[in-house]
Amino acid sequence: MTEITNLAAAAEQAVAAAESLDALEEARLTVLGKKGWLSAALKELGALTPDERKARAQMLNAVKDRLFDEGAKLAQEQHAVRSEVVTQLESATPDAQRLHALVDERIEAMRAFAHKAADAALEVHGTLTPEQRKALATEFRERTGVK
Repeated sequence: MTEITNLAAAAEQAVAAAESLDALEEARLTVLGKKGWLSAALKELGALTPDERKARAQMLNAVKDRLFDEGAKLAQEQHAVRSEVVTQLESATPDAQRLHALVDERIEAMRAFAHKAADAALEVHGTLTPEQRKALATEFRERTGVK
């Protein structure tokens, strides 16, 4: 398994395990934050020729923007679902079937986002040198505690 695949798997697990918006935000930061693996990949652009740097930066920023937009959409949907859950729980007769369906929908939405993050990691992987992958993996390990 390559280093970037490990990063993608760790990101996917973090998103899938997120039990709150705070946990989901932490998973998002692991990928998209200033110290996230995509930001680290952007920092590695200095070693490239100007033309290579421009093309790679455009691709990496497109990946970053795409994931950020998907994550923001997921967070908005999560907020709406929480409102519906509160409404159900305030009801004298909460609809258990609806609550279960909401949980299932959220799990599927998080799973889909985690898969998109993994796909983005694989897309970025193809642009990195072995040295860049190693540096990125080292930084990710330090940040997340992954061994």
